[in-house]
Amino acid sequence: MRKKFLISLKIVGILGIIVLLIGLFVDHRLEAKTMFSVPVGKDGIQYEKGETEDTLTWGPPAFTVAPDGSFWIADTVGNRLLNYDANGNMQNKINLDDLDDPVVGFGDLEVTTSGVFVLDIAAVTPKVVHLSFSGTRLESYEIPESFGLENGLTGIAVGENNEILIELENGAQIYQLVDSQGKISIIHLEGYIRNGQQYTIHPSNLKYSDATHGSIAVDNKIIETLVTHNLGSLQLININEDNSFYIAVEEVGDDSIIQVDQTVRRYDATGKLTGLARVPISKNHTYIAHNVAVGPDKTVYVMTTGLNRVKIQRLRFFKSLRPILSPVPKDAEKSIESDKNGGITSGVSYITRSSVISNANTYVNNRKYLNSTNINGTCAGRGQPGWLKGKKAGTYYSVAYDWGGMDSVSEYNSYMDSGKMAGDIDYNNPNPSNDGSVGVEICSRGVDCSGFVQRVWGITGAKLGTWDLASSSKVKAITFSELKSGDILNNAGIHVVLFSSSNSNGVYVYESVVEYNCDRVVKRNTKWTRYTGIYKAYRYNSIE
Repeated sequence: MRKKFLISLKIVGILGIIVLLIGLFVDHRLEAKTMFSVPVGKDGIQYEKGETEDTLTWGPPAFTVAPDGSFWIADTVGNRLLNYDANGNMQNKINLDDLDDPVVGFGDLEVTTSGVFVLDIAAVTPKVVHLSFSGTRLESYEIPESFGLENGLTGIAVGENNEILIELENGAQIYQLVDSQGKISIIHLEGYIRNGQQYTIHPSNLKYSDATHGSIAVDNKIIETLVTHNLGSLQLININEDNSFYIAVEEVGDDSIIQVDQTVRRYDATGKLTGLARVPISKNHTYIAHNVAVGPDKTVYVMTTGLNRVKIQRLRFFKSLRPILSPVPKDAEKSIESDKNGGITSGVSYITRSSVISNANTYVNNRKYLNSTNINGTCAGRGQPGWLKGKKAGTYYSVAYDWGGMDSVSEYNSYMDSGKMAGDIDYNNPNPSNDGSVGVEICSRGVDCSGFVQRVWGITGAKLGTWDLASSSKVKAITFSELKSGDILNNAGIHVVLFSSSNSNGVYVYESVVEYNCDRVVKRNTKWTRYTGIYKAYRYNSIE
């Protein structure tokens, strides 16, 4: 009898495990349903592929659903807007290269019955361009420098009276750029206005000291948002005609490798939570800044990028979602903080965090006159940075991205005076007159992502790549909660960014980047989803 009882227990245990595995599998499969997919390539959506060390692959930054229920995708690499019906049939294509004032690199778009609004986020002076559905430029509105990338510019929105709004820090701050009459009229807004009500986002680090706590205010009603780990961002996605609404939440785990769970929460008009949906971000081949959109029928869609196809998927909502982040450890100790000198070896010089950030700002705020040769000069293997295409001689800010480069700001400026070319984004073609390194030309100057980090950290000697930064004895791995200004998020072999702060609705970083055709050193605000699963946090041992 005892033997039969034990066998029965084993069978029950095995069946329980099988049921659990099936449940987890079904739960994952039900997260989203694919509506249609688009091939990657010239006939579909294009990627800028990083095909050698320290080169970032990037693709479409945004999509949206038009009032007619069709889908518009920002194909920034191809400099096109692509319009598909609900079955994935292409209805329209707008080539932005055909404009009299070309768009450098668009990072967001909105569609109304009056046309398409595009945010040119990579331009020296960012702007919002209003296009007809035939591709004619109807108007262009420059965004003041004080609302640019370094101040948190992340997107655009359209007000209920067709005002054009600019979003800083993913909607934590909102400004009217253009009024309902089409005139520039910059006004700070306390929140989004819909149907006579005001909706205001309060991320945890803007109002609350608790990193797990945020809220959204609907007029005077406060709707709390709580997560188990760290609230990375809180963004209002859509307000429906019946006053129900959706918010997107990023929850960040406390690991060395950045782990993010992005979900969408659905609320009714009274503020009651009526459903949860998980956004399938783990398998994205490229980062999508604006990856969630809502259709006129209140259906929530997500865009995901695979190696060969881009998918538009419909999210499915549940009463609850299983946790996917690692459990919060009990009585976790931060060993890095107990090391007073951060691992500094006796006799080794070190650098302060304030000096690192000051060095980074020197790159971002650099002002240099570039002549026609600096901008448009050619030599074997040089790829002209996108932000300089079509530009005339004049004073420009920042330092150009140059693959394999590690110039200081003073060196870059001096090289420009001597007739070198500003930047090089082509990493494939060798210049026979250089030292033989593929993609590294002596005719162009600037700094790449790892060269930038090396310079602001004050590391001299041979050029370091992202693999070097990951394996070097100069750094040590840290966790998300230990991040401080001057630390890095590193994707070995691909890209590295300098962490500035997360006291916003997302994260501020400094980087020398090619994404969205920025092609220079920038400070910008991004979502934590950009780094999930592939970026690891490190600290320079010689920093205090």
